[in-house]
Amino acid sequence: MRYFFVYLILLFLLFIPVFYYRFINVSIVPRIIFLRIFNFVEFIFISLMFFTVIKNITFKKIIPVLWVIYSAFALYDYYTSDTKTFSYLPLVMECFFLLIFIFFFFYEKMNITSNVIIYKTSIFWIAVAYIIYCGGNFFLFLYAKNSMQNESFKIQYNIIYGTFTILKNLFLCIAIVIKEIDNTKSNIQTIADDVWEIPAEYKKPKP
Repeated sequence: MRYFFVYLILLFLLFIPVFYYRFINVSIVPRIIFLRIFNFVEFIFISLMFFTVIKNITFKKIIPVLWVIYSAFALYDYYTSDTKTFSYLPLVMECFFLLIFIFFFFYEKMNITSNVIIYKTSIFWIAVAYIIYCGGNFFLFLYAKNSMQNESFKIQYNIIYGTFTILKNLFLCIAIVIKEIDNTKSNIQTIADDVWEIPAEYKKPKP
């Protein structure tokens, strides 16, 4: 959870210049730059949280590669896009990668049985928040690049994006206030074998 609180603090600090350049001292270029930084920080910290909780060694090696791909694409998109126009393509990639992390997280939890009920952990509610946000907005961001000039699409965009953002924030609030059970002395009881490489300490003992 320490990553999550650092993430919240950084996003709040980045939100201040975004708000300032949008409503107080209106300036498009610096606002877009801070928005890009905002999205980059969001992706890195959310994926870092799943990196710390996912146990599969093979998949943990893939996550840093996706970080590099996302960072390289975000920089490329910044230098090739109009500085006065916000690009939604990095958001599309962010949602796609986060959905991969979250789906694998749930897949792994289905194969590892522990003493702690999953919905009593903060990471579960963070995963739910972002699977709703990314799943609901993925195609919205995908079509936004070519449709934002349409006034009717803008209205639909604001409704859809606002709805999923509110839902995401509600579930994040649950993640913050939930009281987790101390499981430091608990041991995993049963683990189902699968085609993925489960770390040795989590493998089911043979009879």
